[in-house]
Amino acid sequence: MLTVQRNALALILFLGLALTSCSRASEDGPDSHQRVVELLRELPSADGSGTFDTSSMNGKPAVVSFFSVTCGACVHEMRHLQAAVDAHPNTQLVFVAVDGRPQRALAVVRANGGTAPVLTGGGALARRLEVTQVPTTFAIDSAGKTDRVVIGERSRNGLDHLLAKL
Repeated sequence: MLTVQRNALALILFLGLALTSCSRASEDGPDSHQRVVELLRELPSADGSGTFDTSSMNGKPAVVSFFSVTCGACVHEMRHLQAAVDAHPNTQLVFVAVDGRPQRALAVVRANGGTAPVLTGGGALARRLEVTQVPTTFAIDSAGKTDRVVIGERSRNGLDHLLAKL
């Protein structure tokens, strides 16, 4: 019985460590996750206006959401993301589509309440940053450093909590 309890405890500790490591940015990950804002400059805007001007993000906390146009959880989270950012007006939100045509990506975001910039061609950037599933959200502090990487859909309350810490 003691062995079963010890094994169960070891499993719980392992899972706890594994889950918390997914939500915290790595200091030495690919491109160190610290250059996310810089890397966004390479991506075209879905509205055809050219590449993204990151100057609007200078000195502000930001949320960068990688999504797929065919991902139900991504689409569901968009409305929550936009509402959470609207409640924190000093925070910049950027949606990054990892697939789909620019017009489709823009239409999906707008149809789901998103008013933030939508960038396309994010598949290559997602690979550089080791984004392996969507939605994945980078929470970036006002100094431009990644504070957290959140994998999976979050509730409105969870997003509010995340933004309050930036």
